[in-house]
Amino acid sequence: MKWLLTIIVFISAAGSCDVSAKLDDWNDTNEALFYTYTALNIIDVGQTFNLIDCQNHKRGCRYYETNSIVGKRPDKLSILLVKGASIYGTYYLLDNHATERGRFVALSIINMMYIKTVHDNHEIGLRFSISF
Repeated sequence: MKWLLTIIVFISAAGSCDVSAKLDDWNDTNEALFYTYTALNIIDVGQTFNLIDCQNHKRGCRYYETNSIVGKRPDKLSILLVKGASIYGTYYLLDNHATERGRFVALSIINMMYIKTVHDNHEIGLRFSISF
């Protein structure tokens, strides 16, 4: 139940930037790419929470966060804030400063990077797991 609440809060925070109204101006492909970007971020959050749990509860956990913004041993609130801000910032920049083609190229590249990140996290044993 806690993971569901976390996802709802995360999506609500991302949605508070009035994404649903403004995405009407985007073409269907770019809208789908943005939703994919958001979903990949949610999966990455779950995997990072799994990493944090490993660091907090397992002796000798050999994994650490590589995102220099949150540090090697982040806390869950920091992850949520950084991810929420990055989703909002990405949306804001793409909506206000990019053409349809620019959105497509940027979101395609970003999504490929996130797919690799999620895959690499999965390969070392991190799973989608959210708990407090």
